[in-house]
Amino acid sequence: MTANLTTRLGQLVDVLTPDTTNTRIGVANASPTRTLDVTGTGAISTSLAIGGATIGTNALAVTGTTALSSTLNFGGYAAEGTVTAAATTDLGTSTANRQSVTGNTTITSFGTGANLYRIIRFTGTPLITYNATSLITPTGANIQASPGDYATLSSDASGNWTITSYQPFGGVKSASVGTTNFGSGSAATLTSIALTPGKWLLSGTFVSNFGALSVYQLGIGPNNNSLTGTTMGISQIQQPAGTNGSGSASIPPITITSNTTYYLVAQVTDSNPVTLGASMTARRIY
Repeated sequence: MTANLTTRLGQLVDVLTPDTTNTRIGVANASPTRTLDVTGTGAISTSLAIGGATIGTNALAVTGTTALSSTLNFGGYAAEGTVTAAATTDLGTSTANRQSVTGNTTITSFGTGANLYRIIRFTGTPLITYNATSLITPTGANIQASPGDYATLSSDASGNWTITSYQPFGGVKSASVGTTNFGSGSAATLTSIALTPGKWLLSGTFVSNFGALSVYQLGIGPNNNSLTGTTMGISQIQQPAGTNGSGSASIPPITITSNTTYYLVAQVTDSNPVTLGASMTARRIY
């Protein structure tokens, strides 16, 4: 046993004895922190390129015994950068791949940085202006940004930008009213939805029991208790007396530049009051 232990110790000494003629690099694998132990005289030349961009080139001339410690972040991102919305919102001024865009100024350019990739998050409401060459959008049209929206962009060798994807924040909103009695007369609001800046699709539906021959108008627009401004959304329904009816109204996609409430409005012409139930849906598309 003594001889065996001596042999094991001798092997351990061999492993730990520095190699004085060649540069030796030892890399620990227990964590993202890598420690380079260099023994001897030599030169280490490093060039790191990620995503087509050269991060840096360095030559290390080593004399004697030197310890180099480097912490590398694999699979993560650098801290998010910040850029202020302007006519030219230059995404190349920061090397951060993730950037937040603050402010509300209309954007006509993202700069001329070549071969870049960026993920941006909006905290304001700038209008992104479409350009067929230098700022291409998924819709081929302007995009009204809103807080919480994300966009993925890349630039070509000439510094022209393409928004490859755009994820609006806000999703789908809905509102409804159980039952309400309507008499013949003025228009009145059934329900409403508060919308944030962006491009929206809106629709509304109703169900009712008519007391007599009825003419029913349903519209969606920005005016409370009024069909004014809802010309594109008005539906007219004529229903025989004593039967149940239903109908719907919708308007083409609208772009909203500031927080705005839209209303589902009805107006009934009937000899007796009618009972209505209604719902309204708004879906953010850009």
